[in-house]
Amino acid sequence: MITTSSSSLRPVPAMESDEDRQSFEQALASVRRHGWSLTFDSPVARDAYVVVKEMAKYGRTPSLQRRLVDVGQRMTGLDDPSELDGDTARKVRTITAPVMGPHGPVLHPTLYGIPEDSSLEFVERARDALVATCARLSERFGGNHTQVTS
Repeated sequence: MITTSSSSLRPVPAMESDEDRQSFEQALASVRRHGWSLTFDSPVARDAYVVVKEMAKYGRTPSLQRRLVDVGQRMTGLDDPSELDGDTARKVRTITAPVMGPHGPVLHPTLYGIPEDSSLEFVERARDALVATCARLSERFGGNHTQVTS
């Protein structure tokens, strides 16, 4: 389950057990180590994609913002970048990397609409292009982009 901060609408995982907290912390550590994150296909990921697509078309309407919060509340954790391999690549739906400013992340560009059944090579090329772009943007924002690992 995810809770949200009403001021930012950013989802924050609600930890219901020590095991949930430990699992989340391990996935978060992996995301930090890799310097990028991803989401694999799931019913919640598909719902999030629909909401984001509609927001791109219609803007951040109150109804779409409520739907986005609802989707966030149904998320149960983070997907781990170290799970990306030849079998899981076909299920990747988004890839995100931070743009760093002098005091931390300022943007989180995300690739949406990754084709179903994509190859590992395709996903890695997309990831590498996004990470390289974010590194260049980080320099322009005065930040230090973390070294990224695959």
